[in-house]
Amino acid sequence: MSAVPQNPAASLPVWSREGRDAGAGERARRAAAKARARGLVQGAVGAAAAVVLWLLWRTPFAYVVAAIALAVALLAAASSLGGYARLSRALETFGRWVGTAVTWLLMTLLFYLLFLPFGALLRDRRRLRLTTGFDPAAATYWRSPGEGRQGRPRGAESYRQQF
Repeated sequence: MSAVPQNPAASLPVWSREGRDAGAGERARRAAAKARARGLVQGAVGAAAAVVLWLLWRTPFAYVVAAIALAVALLAAASSLGGYARLSRALETFGRWVGTAVTWLLMTLLFYLLFLPFGALLRDRRRLRLTTGFDPAAATYWRSPGEGRQGRPRGAESYRQQF
């Protein structure tokens, strides 16, 4: 006689494949419903934008916006995990590229049109309080607590109005 009980259920896996597949189907249904709702909201917002364009400016561009909004809503309703998902991925990729390009362009312009001229102006007027080199004659760079403060009082008020 064996000391181990002969239980056929003891060798079964903790969860079966059928249980995992059923969960995958439920997750897919939830993802499709979420994508469909997102697409319908995007279509509604686009339609509202088309109405505003038409009411304010009577522009033919409103028809283009309405057509795109209708196409997005119909694609989301008909193929939420297929065509609408591909369209969303393509637009997200396009948005990332545009964002990167605009960031590089704006930051370059901001640097050359704002920071560089003001930095040069401050350096010319000796108002830029940055130490740009090592002073070999200085014994230390440590400053005493009162030095450099131009006699400003200590206390809570100096924290509220720092400059």
